[in-house]
Amino acid sequence: MAIQKLILFVDCSNFYHVLKEIGVNPNSINCNNFFEKICRRKNPTVRFYDALKTKEHGMRQQSNQQHFHAELKKNPNLTLHFGRLQANRNLDKENITSVLSQLGFCEKCKKKIKDFFDCFGSL
Repeated sequence: MAIQKLILFVDCSNFYHVLKEIGVNPNSINCNNFFEKICRRKNPTVRFYDALKTKEHGMRQQSNQQHFHAELKKNPNLTLHFGRLQANRNLDKENITSVLSQLGFCEKCKKKIKDFFDCFGSL
């Protein structure tokens, strides 16, 4: 029987803040051990996704994030992927339709995203 590949995708910001909420120093956790227990596998492939903080977020937040990323990079099975944080406070139908068109989503995905926002009464 072939071993199936497993990749764990993690929202870095949520992971960091949940650890803080439960009283765990995010920089003290051994991510490899933690994810091995979650996945029940040795050396799982883990992909972290985050948006880089800038000076506008505050020097302390930016520094904390950089330190956390440095700790994560010590794990050879973990890769960090960065995007940019884009606040969009104008969540109306026209704006969302425009943004979805720019991002190149297919029609099926666009509908799912619009339905998601509808659930929260944003549209």
